[in-house]
Amino acid sequence: MHAEIDQALQVLVRSRPHRAIELRNRIEAGGADSGTLCELASELAAQQQADPAATMFMAAMLADPDCVAAHKGLGLLLESAGFLADAADSFASALRLQSSSEHHYLLARALHQSGERSRSTDHYEAALRLDQDNVDAWYNLAILYGETERVEQAIKALLEVTRRQPEIARAWTSLGALQSQQGKDEQAVDSLSRAVQLEPRNVLAHANLADALRMQDRIEEARKQVDRALLLEPASALACSIAARLDLHDGQPEAARDRLELRLEAGDCGILEGRILVDLAMAYDRLGNYAQAFEANAQGQGLLAQQPPASSFNPTTYPSLVAALEQWTARRSRAPSQPLSDGPTPNFLIGFPRSGTTLTEQILSAHPALTSLDEIPLIEQLSQAATQLTGLTYPDCIDALQQRDIETLREQYWQLLEQQQQLDRHQPLLDKLPLNMVHIGLIERVFPEARLVVALRDPRDCCLSAFMQDFVPNPAMIQFMSMERTTALYQQVMGLWLKNRASLRCPWLETRYEDLVDDLEGTARRLLSFLELPFDSAVLEYHRHAAAKRISTPSHQDVTKPIFRRALARWRRYEEQFAPFQEGLAPFVEAFGYRS
Repeated sequence: MHAEIDQALQVLVRSRPHRAIELRNRIEAGGADSGTLCELASELAAQQQADPAATMFMAAMLADPDCVAAHKGLGLLLESAGFLADAADSFASALRLQSSSEHHYLLARALHQSGERSRSTDHYEAALRLDQDNVDAWYNLAILYGETERVEQAIKALLEVTRRQPEIARAWTSLGALQSQQGKDEQAVDSLSRAVQLEPRNVLAHANLADALRMQDRIEEARKQVDRALLLEPASALACSIAARLDLHDGQPEAARDRLELRLEAGDCGILEGRILVDLAMAYDRLGNYAQAFEANAQGQGLLAQQPPASSFNPTTYPSLVAALEQWTARRSRAPSQPLSDGPTPNFLIGFPRSGTTLTEQILSAHPALTSLDEIPLIEQLSQAATQLTGLTYPDCIDALQQRDIETLREQYWQLLEQQQQLDRHQPLLDKLPLNMVHIGLIERVFPEARLVVALRDPRDCCLSAFMQDFVPNPAMIQFMSMERTTALYQQVMGLWLKNRASLRCPWLETRYEDLVDDLEGTARRLLSFLELPFDSAVLEYHRHAAAKRISTPSHQDVTKPIFRRALARWRRYEEQFAPFQEGLAPFVEAFGYRS
């Protein structure tokens, strides 16, 4: 008998003597065939004897290079040891020898862990084409979709898991977290409640349920869930963060600060350290510790930028898009579209993020005759459709649009919207998405009758507020993870607005956040008049209307309360930290009529 086989049997005899004797007898009687060697390797692997197990799998491959079980078994050992590239090679060999759902899944899993998301997606999907009941493939594919911001696809995959195996608590937990992210609060609470029922000691489920309840302003229930999570795991960084946000909601910044500082001192916050630092910055801000707030936020945003999902986005993608739109604007054709008088036309609320668009939208949406949209990327989808219609890249495709293309895009806009919510096309509509500001050229071409409400705010307050928010990452929002990129994007976006403003044919109205705070009724009357709507006193009670609806932006808690003044001239509290960015913003401070 070969010495390595003998050594492997001696290792196995310590824990499984009868099985070791059985395998020895078989080898002595019939030789060391690949099947027997794989059995020996599998027994050793089950006993956590990785080295001799790997040796036996390789011996099996020497005996039979086409031994599928040996390639698969070695891949599993390599994967558990963290040698992911080698594991993927072994699983790929098994797949070449035998195409199966399991082998596609194993290869996808190894690729997923090593960061090869595109190839991983291909193999998860191949696994499911071969076996729709491969629940592990559905679950991991959902996680992968979530990591790459394909949230709707992730939700669909998790629904497949829960339909096939409704007893898997982790699937309900992940599903609820994604539903909450998408603003599907009632569904999120249902899913996370199911997870808690299935697994009462599931800390992640309790914490996420608390967060979903917080987003619905069900604060007392949220407190109960986060307290339960902290009772089960006092060191839970996620539960600590959510508890601190509840403290801030309740006007207890000292409690939030103390909780977060203690958690950071304990260490081992993992991927949540960045979020905790951003939360701590907000507590410091409320307490008037502005230098500490700025520093904590800068550290936290820096950490968040280095990890998924933010790290999966190229930070130059969005600025490059705006630069392309700037260049196109300078050379664009000004051929107007013919107004389509017999079709409905949306109005648009645009502006730089944190400029008061959410407050403006909530005030206007309280009007009984107006329907408003909360950040549905319909215009972005139209830009992609325009590319397909013309065969040209965006934004050059805008000038190439024919009248029939424009009619197609108008209809597609409404169809896309009707997939999201029920509405009457002929009721006045306000489409609010701040950064649609960069797509004014497309809006003007497709909807020449549209009215544009442009939200303005002191550029310094706008940039500071954007920098100090915990946005859901995407190519645009990751710019706000540093003050340098925040102010650079402001200069790009608002510079583009100033260029467009000079020659824009759509009716437009600039409205300042500060005017809303100082004179709500007067500003509301001006806005409604521009939108050709009669004044209705309901808009002055907008916060009551807002409390009854889901708001997807970080402003959701602020706009459910009467207007407050603490956000005015906030940048002056950070004047020292803001000094390096004053020069770049100065032209916009002047252009929009603010004091230097």
